Amino acid sequence: MKLASLFFLLFFIVVSIKADPDIVMTIQQVKEKYQAELMALPGVVSVGIALLDGERVIKIGLGNNHPDTESRVPKVLEGYKVVRQNVGTIRVR
Repeated sequence: MKLASLFFLLFFIVVSIKADPDIVMTIQQVKEKYQAELMALPGVVSVGIALLDGERVIKIGLGNNHPDTESRVPKVLEGYKVVRQNVGTIRVR
């Protein structure tokens, strides 16, 4: 009886966790969630996903020097590492 109750409790917890999409977000979902906020920072010219040392990271492209913006970009978003790269000005051709 106790084993059946424990199994039911664990099953309920697992189903509840999987049913809540805010608990585990993919890196794509995290990027989409924060992209507008990050792009609104002065000097941010791109927000993407990159592979760095075998790990998927959120990559922020910065145009020219914006030390104030660099300090405002978080190091981690929803558990995913955020990296910054100075890419310069991006122009449409």
